[in-house]
Amino acid sequence: MNQYERMVSYLYSYKNGEKLANVGYAKVEKRGMQCRIMVQMRAVVTQNAPCVYLYRQKEDGIRTIMIGKMYARGTNLLCKSETKRDDLFGTGKSIEDMDGIYIDIQSDLYFNTTWKKDYFYKGAPEEYQKETMERKKTDPDTAGQNDCEDKLQMEKRKVEEEKTQAAEIPDLTTPQQKADIKNQAKAAQQEQSAMSKEIVMDSSMAREIKEAAKEAAKGEIQMQSVCNACPFKDHTMDYGQKILCSFPTMHPFCEDAIEGCVRIEPKDIGCLPMSEWSLSGNRFLLHGYYCYRHLIFVKGNDRRYYIGVPGIYHEKEKKQAAMYGFCEFLTIGEFEKTTGAFGYWVRRLVEA
Repeated sequence: MNQYERMVSYLYSYKNGEKLANVGYAKVEKRGMQCRIMVQMRAVVTQNAPCVYLYRQKEDGIRTIMIGKMYARGTNLLCKSETKRDDLFGTGKSIEDMDGIYIDIQSDLYFNTTWKKDYFYKGAPEEYQKETMERKKTDPDTAGQNDCEDKLQMEKRKVEEEKTQAAEIPDLTTPQQKADIKNQAKAAQQEQSAMSKEIVMDSSMAREIKEAAKEAAKGEIQMQSVCNACPFKDHTMDYGQKILCSFPTMHPFCEDAIEGCVRIEPKDIGCLPMSEWSLSGNRFLLHGYYCYRHLIFVKGNDRRYYIGVPGIYHEKEKKQAAMYGFCEFLTIGEFEKTTGAFGYWVRRLVEA
């Protein structure tokens, strides 16, 4: 089967170059030679539909590839597109060359997410040019083939643009619009179902989950070795304080929603009390980690500790999460808990 990879990263707003709040997220899915991109964020006041770009960071600024324009979906803005993994929108550039996603609003306000570097310098953005037309002109032997490919790509982009334009100007008063909304909801549900089936059917994923469970179950000595470093030798702090001091800080939720949050992995479960070590074999947790490559450890406003698994809110997923002890879902930022929202399934841990 084709190898399947998925990356999810947080989208932040910038004002006059200063990094501000978390306003949404971006998801990049890679399967075989195809690449699917989705960006979702809270709606902002703007005259025109915001343009979404992939970007590569350079010393003097960013080089961009346009993905498309955002359209309204409820109280959020959404952008979806699909392209070739190693020839992004006909530019000859690979998704592996890109550093993140950039959304242009106005000169002093923009949005950015990065999956390679924390550093971001906008500079004077320059857009990569499409190479398809140049290859067609310089290589007469493949001109006919390129013509066909260009026409197919143009038709595909045209259909996508028509869909985007239709969504940008909704007419909720007509029966046709109501039917369209119903069809979109059905399509979103089918997409979520298809993604779940893909994950279950992907043999490479199944092997990796088994390997992760095998590694985590090797024994107490291996798990204890994770915590040998300072500050875990400090007996004046409880286990939660030690974890919050030792791992990378994250800010997925509103500032007043929690007291602290850090990024962890399954191998770090050894830093929890021994009664929680069984989580290293929790299938739901391992499944979420495989898909998003991280977990979170949270201190709530109730001063209790929680472990969180990244995922998408869905009724079917809710039942699955509850079966494995993750009974609550927290959305990132200020997003509402609706189908398709990204966030974390959380489980309360033992008291310190």
